[in-house]
Amino acid sequence: MRADFCEVECAHEEVVRKVTSRKPFGRLLEEAETLFFVLSDKSRIQIIQAMKDGQELCVCDVAALLETSTAAVSHHLRKMKDLGVLSNRSEGKLVYYRVRDKRVEQLLEVVFAR
Repeated sequence: MRADFCEVECAHEEVVRKVTSRKPFGRLLEEAETLFFVLSDKSRIQIIQAMKDGQELCVCDVAALLETSTAAVSHHLRKMKDLGVLSNRSEGKLVYYRVRDKRVEQLLEVVFAR
């Protein structure tokens, strides 16, 4: 017998039914996955933190903040925009981004609360 495997199919069927009845399905599960994906990278966390409370930043400002290339920053920003977490607007030669989905800010507030 292996210590990390059960030898029965389901030992606590009532508990499994109860948990299954309240687990998120479909869109909610996808949204949770997206939010946690965004927050799984420290560069993206820094970007969200810099943009909290409605702060808009252009690509070059974010690159300066992270001390990295505009190409690397553009990749993160585009990905977060495609996922619906950020929105953007153009102003001349500049592209400004801001947080669209405030839940990422709320999650970070919980993480950084001490």
